[in-house]
Amino acid sequence: MWMSISFGGICWFGAGSNRVEPEVPPACYLYPFGMFPSVFVGGRCRWMAQDMEGQYVPDIQFQPVTEARRHDLARFSQCHGKFRYCSCMRWRMTSSKYRRSSKEERVEALAALVRAGTPVGILAYCEGMPIGWCSVAPRESYAALERYRALPRIDDAPVWSVVCLFVDRHYRRQGLTGQLLRAAVNYARDHGAPAVEGYPVAPEAPSYTYMGSPETFRRAGFVDVTPADQNRIVMRCTFEA
Repeated sequence: MWMSISFGGICWFGAGSNRVEPEVPPACYLYPFGMFPSVFVGGRCRWMAQDMEGQYVPDIQFQPVTEARRHDLARFSQCHGKFRYCSCMRWRMTSSKYRRSSKEERVEALAALVRAGTPVGILAYCEGMPIGWCSVAPRESYAALERYRALPRIDDAPVWSVVCLFVDRHYRRQGLTGQLLRAAVNYARDHGAPAVEGYPVAPEAPSYTYMGSPETFRRAGFVDVTPADQNRIVMRCTFEA
């Protein structure tokens, strides 16, 4: 019923009377065919919806990671090795505990937080497939951040913190990082946070680069609140009482 045709390493799947077996993509990207045409590029699948004129119209949705969506987080982790290596535990574990932990122990630690109902972040979905992640949670849940001298608390407000923004490489440079950040702000506000903080770094900085850029935060409504005597940037989005 389904046929694949390969052009320069790209496999197109479509309806046909014959079937040519394609290279099997990763299990996390196997979706039912028939609703959306797909492109298989370099070991990854691009899933596309089309409007009446055949133009690509992505259907992006954002959902908090809860127990009901824990398996989506696991699927996202399986498909993105750089995310899986840390599993966003770099700021949640103390530095000594993080150094002693294995990759799989960090994976399980994040899953355990989700099972316990602890806020950990949100996922971005395109046609039901998790393609992006933002780690947003109460600052006190990040043990390493609370101890990090370069980013001390600037006041006593019970802020939530964004410490990681990760987007599948096929969906980068399309504004998704900013959308994830705005969704994170809404999530924190809905859970009673008075403000959300981020700690962006310049794109060319040699430090950890998954914390977003200052420009991304500015476009999402954050303002720079970095103390005058501090090198690491702090940006904040404060909600009206």
